[in-house]
Amino acid sequence: MVLMASAPALAEPSFAIREQKTWMIEGHLGYNGIGAGIGIFLPDDARLDINFSQNDFEQGSDSNTVYKVEYQMFTANSFYVSLGVNHRRAVYTDRIFWSEFHRFDADARAEIEATHAHFSIGNEWSFNKFFIGGEWFGLSTPLRWQYKTEYPTPALQSDIDRWNDDVDRAARRTHLIMPNLYVGFAF
Repeated sequence: MVLMASAPALAEPSFAIREQKTWMIEGHLGYNGIGAGIGIFLPDDARLDINFSQNDFEQGSDSNTVYKVEYQMFTANSFYVSLGVNHRRAVYTDRIFWSEFHRFDADARAEIEATHAHFSIGNEWSFNKFFIGGEWFGLSTPLRWQYKTEYPTPALQSDIDRWNDDVDRAARRTHLIMPNLYVGFAF
């Protein structure tokens, strides 16, 4: 009698699972914030995503909100390259000491709105309806920006100039996209 052993069936590759899907929902958490998104799968192993992130701990900001539209191109089983645009809104406040004749402290405030182009790389592994992924690294560079500043009065012109320069640098800054982990469901 001959015993026949068979190897267990290997899991279906991620690209084959993505081919069977139409849309997805996901939640993410990482250095760049917490948020959620939706997406639609496209031919040639690609996807169009729209997502939202909120981050209250970005360098110097009190709040940072990002709305993003991106095109993900999968190469190989799980690796992807993402290109897109995002709209970023950040609020900054700073406790500043103003001193002409009297010394007192007050808050200066700035609101920045900017449109950025971004590029990132990551991996996403699919398991039937569930997927998990990581956006590992990327850059988000401003294309257009505007801001408004507020400061207490009376204020020294040198303090106003310094605050405006700081806000202008923050508006023009290229942002690093650091590790973000996400999970979701595809249907």
